[in-house]
This record gives sequence, structure tokens and C-alpha cells, in this order.
Amino acid sequence: MEKLEEKLNISFGMKQVVLWVLLFAGLFIASFVALGQSVSIGMVAQNVAVFIAPAAIFAYLVYKAPWRFLRLDKAPALKDILLVVAVMIVSLPAMNYLVDLNSQMHLPDWMSGVEEWMRESEDAAQELTSSLINTTSLAEMLWLVLIVGVLTGIGEEMFFRGAMLGTFLQKSVNKHVSIVFVAVIFSAFHMQFFGFVPRLLLGMWFGYLVVWTRSLWVPIIAHALNNSVVVVATYLANTHAINTHALNNIGLPQDGQFPFMALVSAIVTALIIYYFVKTRKCGKVDKDIQYISTPEE
Repeated sequence: MEKLEEKLNISFGMKQVVLWVLLFAGLFIASFVALGQSVSIGMVAQNVAVFIAPAAIFAYLVYKAPWRFLRLDKAPALKDILLVVAVMIVSLPAMNYLVDLNSQMHLPDWMSGVEEWMRESEDAAQELTSSLINTTSLAEMLWLVLIVGVLTGIGEEMFFRGAMLGTFLQKSVNKHVSIVFVAVIFSAFHMQFFGFVPRLLLGMWFGYLVVWTRSLWVPIIAHALNNSVVVVATYLANTHAINTHALNNIGLPQDGQFPFMALVSAIVTALIIYYFVKTRKCGKVDKDIQYISTPEE
């Protein structure tokens, strides 16, 4: 990991404090901006004030090369984008199975009150999401792709993988530990406990993408694509163009059957990722990375 020259020489712990203070300040600002506004406008305010602005301000305060710190200075290679698309398609059965398993999680009886609160929080979050993306208007669907897909992908990746993960990597903390820890925070931040594990794996996937490709644009594309597919699929279901129930059931076995399709999906996904990492380590992919701006020496 390249060490960057710091503009503000503060400790690793203080960097975390500054980052989180900026985030909570953004939450405070976004809550006022969103008062009396639509849910979509509130989401725009949240992404800008809570994620994009804190990450950008933090990077400019602390580092002399903020764009490089956030890893926004390198354009994504075509092979990296193709990897993202391939993994998203191939991993669908495995992810559906994992989502189903996580949704059936039960806590011990003595924690029944906690489980009830968790399920109520999950239902409220799901209801909010459904009300936001539930449309039959093409224009509204495109607007939702922009804010739920693109803007959310940019915002969350700038904060979690750009700024937060970036501080860990600059500290030379073990990259695997760093990626998993940030993914845990990322999943917990969404307050959807019965989707925690699938979102944790997504967060890890985004983290490894930024480490392998050294470009934040790759996980931004992956995140935006993941969210946008949900929006477009909901629109197509509402217009009766597709059956999302059948789509969501791909990989789910019948009662008592072995989840063969989910297992094959997981194995093929792992092989694709392994091939990508192996070829990159051999120097066959790095040459495709292009700088958006001239890197500082």
C-alpha cells in the first residue's frame, strides 16, 4: 500500500473520530434538509451530506493527495467491469439462498424481545424501500436508478471503502482484517439484521475490489449495478414484464432438497474471482488501469 503524505498529521484513532464526527454532522444536516420533502429527496440529502461530503472533506483535510487517498484517480479497466457483471450474474443463486437462510434466523428464547425489535426494524426498512422504488413510471424509474443506484453507490463507497477502509490501509493494518471490519460496519449501518450476512459479503466483495484494482470506481460500479438491478426489476414486475418472485427463488431448493444450484453458483463464483486475482498478480491485468489524472511522484 502506497503511503501518502499527510496535510494534517493526526493519529489513526483521531482520524476515526474526525471521520465519524463528519458523518454524524452530515446526519444532522440531512435530517433538516429532508424535513417535509419526498423520500427520494431525503435520500439525495442523505447520500450527499452523510457519505459524499464527509469522505471528501476528510480526504482534503488530512491528505495532500485526497483523490489518490480515496482511489478516485484511476479509471476502471474493462476487465474489472466485466468481472463485476460476471460475478453478479453467476452468484445470484448462491446469494438468493444465503438471503433466505439469513431471513430465517432465530435468536434464543431469552432474546425474543430483541428478535421482535429486530424484525420490526427490518419490516420498517423494507417498507420504506418498497415505497421508494415501487413505481410504474419509466421516468420515475430512471430517476430512482440515478439516486438509489448511482448516487448511493458513489456515496457509500466513498465513505466506507474510500475514506474508512483507506485509513486502515494507510495504517498498514492487515488488509483482510480491514476489509472484514469495514464490511461489518457497513452492514450494521443499514440496520437490517435479517439481511446482515448477505450485505456483509457484499461489503467484503466491494472492499476486495478496491484493493485488487486500486480504483474506487470498480466497487462504485458494482454497488450501483447491484442497487439499480433491484429498482429496474421492481419496475418490470410492476408493469408485469417479469416475475420477480421466480427471479428471487433461483437457487432456493424445494423442501428437503439439497441446494445444488446454490452450491454450484458459489463454486463457479469463487473460480472466477480466483482466476481474476491470479492473472492480476501475474501482471496480466494491471496494464489496463488508466489514470484519470497524472499520478504524483
